[in-house]
Amino acid sequence: MTSKKNLRLLPIAQLHDADVGMRWDAANALVACGECAVEPLLELLQSADWSVQHIAIWVLGELRDARAIPVLISALDNSSLHVRLSAARALDKFALPETQGALASWSAMQTR
Repeated sequence: MTSKKNLRLLPIAQLHDADVGMRWDAANALVACGECAVEPLLELLQSADWSVQHIAIWVLGELRDARAIPVLISALDNSSLHVRLSAARALDKFALPETQGALASWSAMQTR
């Protein structure tokens, strides 16, 4: 289990940085942090900034932690095309029946 002290060390705040390169550096650092980054990333999906959501979803897809699956499935209905596509790519990385079923349903809705 991760302590609250360790959570403060995560580069979550940098995902809001104006410098896109800094954002992606933080994203890669969060991937390296592993599962301790999942809960803070899930909270970031409430951000009003689609670009923050997009990067958080990318990290969640890289981590492939099952806690993210319901939130990623919900993100398929996001108002931002970038977020929806990021969620689809992240879910595809799980390669589980649950995620593949959600992607198939979402894909069918896109072709209507």
